[in-house]
Amino acid sequence: MGQSEPLGRKKPSKYLLGCAGLFAALFACALLYLAYWLSPGNLVKVLNDADPVKKRWAVDMLIGKGPESAGATVLEAAANTRLNPEQRRLAVFILGEMHYTAAEPQLISLMKEGDAVLGGQAAFALGRMGADGALKELLGAYDGAPKGIKLRILAALGELGNPGGAALLLREAARTDDDLIHDTAGQAVIKMKEKHPECCG
Repeated sequence: MGQSEPLGRKKPSKYLLGCAGLFAALFACALLYLAYWLSPGNLVKVLNDADPVKKRWAVDMLIGKGPESAGATVLEAAANTRLNPEQRRLAVFILGEMHYTAAEPQLISLMKEGDAVLGGQAAFALGRMGADGALKELLGAYDGAPKGIKLRILAALGELGNPGGAALLLREAARTDDDLIHDTAGQAVIKMKEKHPECCG
């Protein structure tokens, strides 16, 4: 009969295999946790964190993921009335910054139906995403809107840069009875001129 391999040589091999298996399992768990932590759904939850640094991180991460990866999830948060108002406002901000143009109809509704903060943020997001199709809605909502939303519509028209908004901006920039409206419209005219120097005289 041949000699069997000494017992002492088998133990290290089994021990190493066991350690390698444990390390692989831990590594897989870490990857799964990281994937969850960086998922759009979890990042939207972080928008409600009390730590402003974490919120800023979540905002940047969602914008970086872009509309194809995170747009639908962020839009769902923006429309969810059960969420914290600040969480919804940040979601609307992100939609504008990531240029999620599919959100245009919902943002128009929020501009018209939301409070001054959420409605104003929705108006500005339409400008940031370059939603030229929303120009008529922005102009139509202006005169009857609360002042907070008016200011954001003016800023949105500047961001949009569509010459169709020039008449309203010039009218409001000429006002002498409201410095805030006057200044906001003036800044928007400057932004519009950057894209269309010929449009504003």
